[in-house]
Amino acid sequence: MRRLLRSRTDKAALDAAHAMAVEPWEDLLRELRGDRGFLLGSEEYREMDPLDRMKALKSIDERIREINEWLRHYEEVRKRGR
Repeated sequence: MRRLLRSRTDKAALDAAHAMAVEPWEDLLRELRGDRGFLLGSEEYREMDPLDRMKALKSIDERIREINEWLRHYEEVRKRGR
């Protein structure tokens, strides 16, 4: 019985730590996706030449990709801890 209770406590602590680690990344991801949408809908974007458009999107997309890598990393850590 003690082992079961400790196991549940460990899982709860692991889930709480995971949520704390992931929350700022998820907030940033939402913000970047919003920025990307805002950029695509802006007059400034429409006036950019194709190379500048590509650079602007690439900058945001690279940060989104990096955040997704961190989120996958934290999920793997959480799964290993279970």
